[in-house]
Amino acid sequence: MKHTLTLLPGDGIGPEVSDAVVRVLAAAGVDIEWERRLAGVDAVSAGGGTLPEETLESIRRTRVALKGPITTPVGEGFQSVNVGLRKALDLYVSLRPVCSVPGVQTRYADVDLVVFRENTEGLYAGREHEVVPGVVEALKIITAEASERIARYAFEYARWRGRRKVTVVHKASVMKLSDGLFLERARAVARDYPFIEVEEMPIDKAAMRLVLEPRDFDVLLMENLYGDIMSDLCSGFVGGLGVAPGANIGDRCAVFEAVHGSAPDIAGQGKANPTALLASAVMMLDHIGERRAARRVEAAVARVLSEGRVRTGDLGGRASTAEYTQALIDALALDGAAAPVAAPAAPAAAPAAAPAAPAARTTRTHTPYAPHLTAEGLPLVPVLPGDLLGRELAPHALRLADAAGARVAWRVLEGEELLDAQGQPRAEAAALIEACGVALKGPFSTPEGVGNLSPSVALRKRLSLFAGVRHIRTLPHLPSRYAGLDLVVVRENTEDVYAGLEHVVYPGVVESIKVVTQAACERVFEFAHALARAQGRRSVSIIHKANIMKKADGLFLRVGREVGARFPETETRALIVDNACMQLVQRPEQLDVVVCGNLYGDILSDLGAGLVGGVSAVWGEDHGARVVVFEAIHGRAPELAGRGVANPLPFVMPTVALLRHIGQSEPAARLERAARAALAEGAALTPDLGGAASTAQMVAAIEAHLAAETD
Repeated sequence: MKHTLTLLPGDGIGPEVSDAVVRVLAAAGVDIEWERRLAGVDAVSAGGGTLPEETLESIRRTRVALKGPITTPVGEGFQSVNVGLRKALDLYVSLRPVCSVPGVQTRYADVDLVVFRENTEGLYAGREHEVVPGVVEALKIITAEASERIARYAFEYARWRGRRKVTVVHKASVMKLSDGLFLERARAVARDYPFIEVEEMPIDKAAMRLVLEPRDFDVLLMENLYGDIMSDLCSGFVGGLGVAPGANIGDRCAVFEAVHGSAPDIAGQGKANPTALLASAVMMLDHIGERRAARRVEAAVARVLSEGRVRTGDLGGRASTAEYTQALIDALALDGAAAPVAAPAAPAAAPAAAPAAPAARTTRTHTPYAPHLTAEGLPLVPVLPGDLLGRELAPHALRLADAAGARVAWRVLEGEELLDAQGQPRAEAAALIEACGVALKGPFSTPEGVGNLSPSVALRKRLSLFAGVRHIRTLPHLPSRYAGLDLVVVRENTEDVYAGLEHVVYPGVVESIKVVTQAACERVFEFAHALARAQGRRSVSIIHKANIMKKADGLFLRVGREVGARFPETETRALIVDNACMQLVQRPEQLDVVVCGNLYGDILSDLGAGLVGGVSAVWGEDHGARVVVFEAIHGRAPELAGRGVANPLPFVMPTVALLRHIGQSEPAARLERAARAALAEGAALTPDLGGAASTAQMVAAIEAHLAAETD
């Protein structure tokens, strides 16, 4: 059967990889007449806009398009081609399958999941404005209709493809109206599919869980921005965007695309890898009913990559685009309709035996500390245990600190002394923390009700804790796929979509407001560069999405560069947030200090924790001008509360960091050495670390090492 389809070759390496795919599909015996059309910089150069009407008309007529990478010109006058296509053609489904590729070795084996992303709204709706100079708002729009139709598409896909589980990813604990609406419509759709398991997961926790074990996931469903970030993150598991397919699908039209960039630096050199666009073309063949040809092309790719003799440079080979393409065509000719070659075993995850420790480098803060002394001359430190698991673990951490020789007057604040009837921090408790200049905090639940912030967010606001800090460091003897990591995530804590500004426009339509101010950006970037200087770090990376949110994230990016210019000893870089997540999965050692807005920082902080084995090795710090709150980040974990099997390290590590901050370095070092010794010994590890010990037994093991050192 002959097919008439639209081809958008793109720019940069786009024409090279598009021509390669056209050749392979022809060799597979698919009869296609291509209508070639322009978009992006080439369309602008030809005298039109980034997305000419004749291009859209061709896709509307043929119903199917194959799109190479396309560059959107820089500047507020140009709309993203991808966003424009989705809006103009109502391509509301972004479908990104993520599967391990035969012959492409990564840290992760046997990955097989699918990311569904709602394509038409969220923060990508293009609604931004400058309120006054230095203050920008971007609107996040969520509708019941769009949420329901993407959810139904995802569940139908799971049903027909035999998928077992759908994970709905959200941040409804903070954006209770907008993400709450998305979650509510997903739940409503899920009730029609009782044979499919459904789980709900906050975006930050999902990022951590994915890097810990992506095989725990099957189908992921989320709104626009989250899907953009998570689909690139997941592609890092299987080799990156160079092998990752993608499709944008509506009720009438579908566009299959390479999701990588146009790589102008290698354009015209014959080095481009067409695998990603070819994988998208395989999805296209299935879509138009050419399933036999799709399987043949899959088999050819599997054979060539598994044999390993002909690969492009990005996959570790030396072949040109033409040589790789010819190898695929030869493979098609050799085995006709043969089944795909079985994938060789991917390398096992890094062994639990001690990953290399990062080179010694201080994690000290530069926030000043002036102790609030008791009558006995001891520094007073407020302790906020939090809920459930926090209440269990806090007493153990304090007892261990005392056993290590800490001289601290711990002041435990909980119950009505800490929180009011609405679950918000009391002014008196906040005043005590401010007077002491420091606090140790566990996880809190968010009170029910739209108007109630989580106690953690409320405390940041009340104390002006503008910078969140996560030290991502490999802890020896803690199981991890990554060795020798040492980086810092700095997060602006006070604004963004976490500002709590939401409203119902009318039933079924909700707006959340993302706020970015120049003053807050300057403050967090100055903090980050001062931290980098204090710790002898080499670079600061600005994490943004200014290619879409040109005003809001554009302001964040501009200020980051301006502040960076005042710190010439530190290199300032810029990374788009989805690319940053993928780089953290593939090459995290290339990053040092990363600075993010509130939401991105929430995601990257937990993603980073996953890289080093989870929350056991990572703690949180919230910094104000004169106050630092050290935080256990393990969550309330109601499934573990009361069972006596929780790992104490998530509360021990922030206690160590707090002791260092208040000048008690020796007790801090002793406690950290004892914790590491207990890990290395391995005789008393809790179930999350692969053992069978209780919390009390692991604490006793740490105490024994402290006692042995003292003796």
